[in-house]
Amino acid sequence: MKAVVAFDLDDTLYKEEDFVYSAYAAVADKLKCYGCDKDEVYETMQYAFESKSNPIDAVIKRFNQPLSESELVELYRKHKPEISLSGNVRNMLLRLKGLGFDLALITDGRFVTQYNKVRALGLTEYFSERAILISEVTGCDKTVPDNFLRVQRMYGNAGKFFYIGDNPAKDFLQPNLLGWVTICVKDDGRNIHSQSVRVPDSSLPRYIVNDISEIPQLVMEFIKN
Repeated sequence: MKAVVAFDLDDTLYKEEDFVYSAYAAVADKLKCYGCDKDEVYETMQYAFESKSNPIDAVIKRFNQPLSESELVELYRKHKPEISLSGNVRNMLLRLKGLGFDLALITDGRFVTQYNKVRALGLTEYFSERAILISEVTGCDKTVPDNFLRVQRMYGNAGKFFYIGDNPAKDFLQPNLLGWVTICVKDDGRNIHSQSVRVPDSSLPRYIVNDISEIPQLVMEFIKN
């Protein structure tokens, strides 16, 4: 059976925390040019993040530097991230492609930020450019069905559609309503968004896996049955 396996990006294919810390390093490196101690800037932002406070505000309050809040936010959002796919994720994507499945990426966020992640992670090796859907580009986020419908139209001959994500608050409702098979990758303790949020049954994933490496086998078992 022809099938499409679509993925969320942040905290599904890589840990978003890695992007956050990469951004802090970029801000710290920039502020070094203005006489700030690079390590102190990084540690200030890291502490603020772990304390659930605003890292940009923490920098502005502590350091004498010329950049405005908006300029620091832009630096955060547009930096070239130092992030990479784990071996498990690479092998999983290669396995799916080897089995003949089409792959898609459906992610919310700003184009520059999300596409910088895509490039840093080397995802165009696994996903065609047309199948990488970013909400700022399409004009629709995952609270509406549009991007999932785009994937359905793109691969109209597919018999099954799967969506793999991590956040019950927004990842699974729309694909559930469209009859997709939804799969949640269990938080290993590092996810930005909690999976303990209370949501209606319609927003719950159909399956939960402990590790993303389980995806190819689960997809194959579902198709065979």
